[in-house]
Amino acid sequence: MTATKRAIDLALGIVLALVALPVVMLMAFCLFVVFRQSPFFTQERIGYQGRRLRFPKLRTLPRSSPAYALKTELSLDDLPRSAKLFRNLHIDELPQLVLVITGALSLVGPRPKMPDDVEPCGEEYGRARVTVPQGCTGLWQISVDKGGIPDRTPDYDLFYVAHRSNRFDMWILWQTLLHGLHLGKLVTLDDVPRWVCAGATTCTAHWHADEVAVTRAPTRTRSLQPATPATAAISADTP
Repeated sequence: MTATKRAIDLALGIVLALVALPVVMLMAFCLFVVFRQSPFFTQERIGYQGRRLRFPKLRTLPRSSPAYALKTELSLDDLPRSAKLFRNLHIDELPQLVLVITGALSLVGPRPKMPDDVEPCGEEYGRARVTVPQGCTGLWQISVDKGGIPDRTPDYDLFYVAHRSNRFDMWILWQTLLHGLHLGKLVTLDDVPRWVCAGATTCTAHWHADEVAVTRAPTRTRSLQPATPATAAISADTP
């Protein structure tokens, strides 16, 4: 993580955490009343450079739900209306801001994945995504494919890894805000403006672009070309 990215994370993370604190406390009280159990829980996730981290969340599922499960496997039909609302608004994710302040997480980056036995992914994709800090939001998280699993649409994270820059981060944060306020739309790779990739840092991965290619439907795909000769392009949720 560059010094500039860390400075942005720390400054914005502290402000956002202070703003979110009363919201988290109020939602925690509501969830305690609904489920009659601790409103907080943690999961183990895979962080930057493969390091394990404890991932705090607000509990929006009853204790009978599995501790780890992909969101595509969950049935939310019987959830109380308040719990569904918190999940839809992603309020249950706000405790993660603590990890941004401590440096274990970034504001922007690939979503920290669950352990491989719960959320397996391709080897090359798994290696690529942890070469950058994992984030609270990211290109996949604001994409039209966010309802699935990142491993099934890896090109978002791979594009971010190859073209990451502070301008790219700020664009993703802006799009996240617009989407949260229902003023913006979910994006595809074609929606990423060229200016956010200009001056991107070099990919630190150790493979070559011609090893694997990412392919998608022509109307939804931007070619994952490396930003420099050293930049790689690789092919490859939960309670």
